[in-house]
Amino acid sequence: MKNTLSTIYKSIINFNFKTLYSDISLFTVIFLSILSIISIVYKINLENIGNKIFLHFSLIFIITFLAPLLINFFNIKRLSLLNSFIITLIIFLLIDPTQNTIITSIMCGLALFTRLFVRYDNKPVFNSSMIGVGLVALFFSIFTIKGVEVKPIISWWGMNFQQILVDYKMMLSGLLILLAGIYISYKSKRYILASAAIFFMGIFWITDYALFTQIRDFKENMSVLIEMFFQGTLVFTIFLILIDPITTPKKNKSQIYYGLFFSLIFAYLFFSKIDNAIIYSIILINIAFYFVKILPTLRRLLRPQLRKVIEKITEKKSQIKKV
Repeated sequence: MKNTLSTIYKSIINFNFKTLYSDISLFTVIFLSILSIISIVYKINLENIGNKIFLHFSLIFIITFLAPLLINFFNIKRLSLLNSFIITLIIFLLIDPTQNTIITSIMCGLALFTRLFVRYDNKPVFNSSMIGVGLVALFFSIFTIKGVEVKPIISWWGMNFQQILVDYKMMLSGLLILLAGIYISYKSKRYILASAAIFFMGIFWITDYALFTQIRDFKENMSVLIEMFFQGTLVFTIFLILIDPITTPKKNKSQIYYGLFFSLIFAYLFFSKIDNAIIYSIILINIAFYFVKILPTLRRLLRPQLRKVIEKITEKKSQIKKV
C-alpha cells in the first residue's frame, strides 16, 4: 500500500503533459473519465436518474477498484490500479445504470475472480472488463429464474451520447473514440491487431453480400453495423477493449491472426443474430489465444507419454508377429 501511494504521489509531483500522452494507461483512464462525465451529464439531463448512476458507479468501483486496492494492501497479489480503474470505467459505460444491482455485483465479482485466479504466465487469461458481463449474459440467455426470464441490460449507454448533439454531428462520439483509440492502439503496439480486425470484418461483410445475403438483409445488416460504428460501440470495442495488451499477442503476425479470428467469430455470431455478439467474440478469442499459448507446454508434457504409448503398441505388434 505504501508503495502504491508513493507511486501515486510521485506521479502527481512529477506530472507533466508529456506523462499524459506517453503513459498509455494514464491516457486511457483520462479519456474514459471524460467519456464517462459526458455520458453522465447527458443521461441525467435526459432521464433524471442521478441517484441510480451514482449507485451504479459506486457498486462497480467498490468491487473492481477498491477490492484490488485492498488486495494490494494485504500483499495477496500485485494488481495494477490504473488497469483496475480502466476495468471499472469500461464496465460502468457498458452496463445500463438501471440494471439490477445483484446482477451488476455478480458481473463485477466474476471479473475480479477471473482476474485473480484464471491466469497463465502470471497474466489474466480473459479480458477482465468483458468476462463477467459475458458469462452472466450467457447464463441468463440459457436459464430462467423461477420461470421468469431475466435479461441483463447491456446497453453500451456510455458510447451513445451522440444523441445530445444535432443530427449533422451525430458521428462525433464515434469519431472521438476512434481518434483516441487509434492513438491508444499505436502506443500499445496493437495497431496491426485493430487494423486487421477492421479489414477482415469488412471482407466478411462483402463476402456475405456477394454469396449468401439478399439485398434487403445486407442493407439491414450494414445499417446496424454503421449505427454501431457511429454510436461508438464497435470502435470502442476494437480500439479500447480488443487490443488489451495483457490478453493479446505482441508479434505482428500473431496480431493479424488474432484480428482475423476475432472478425470471423464476430461475423458468425452477428449474422446469426445472437445478442452481445461482440462480448462473446472477445471471450472466445481469449480462450483460443490461451490454448495457442499453452500448446508448447502441452506438447512438452504429453510427448513422453505419447512415446511410451507408441513403444507399447510397437512391442505388442512385434510379439504378435513372433507368434
